This record gives sequence, structure tokens and C-alpha cells, in this order.
Amino acid sequence: DRRVRSHWLLITSLRNQERWEEAFELAREFRALGPQVSGGAPEEALHEAIILLEQNRPLRSAALFDSMSRTHT
Repeated sequence: DRRVRSHWLLITSLRNQERWEEAFELAREFRALGPQVSGGAPEEALHEAIILLEQNRPLRSAALFDSMSRTHT
């Protein structure tokens, strides 16, 4: 879906520019859209977890990665 790819590209671009706040907010909005946009894929929260890790917040990141793995196994 084009919307999914557009969100991914924009979030990735913001991350690459180290515009963490904007990237994280967009990632949260993407996840809030949920299955109607992403089809319920575990990637909904992936950017959030990566951004948290990049911001040296490993515990929150690990918790999000863990929740993704439990939800989609």
C-alpha cells in the first residue's frame, strides 16, 4: 500500500536527519492508524522501537520489541 510505504519513507528520512521528535511522533501516529493502514503487521511499532534504541532508551525499546514479538508469534 502506498500509504504504508510513504509513512515508512518519511519516518526513515526523519530518523536519518536525526529529527527524533518528529520521527517518533509520526511513528506513533502510524501505529495508531493500526491494521486499517498496515494490515496489522508487526512493523506498526518497529520505527518507534528503533528510534527509542537510537535515542539510548534501550529498556523502552526492548519492551516494545518484546510486545511486537508476543503479538505476532
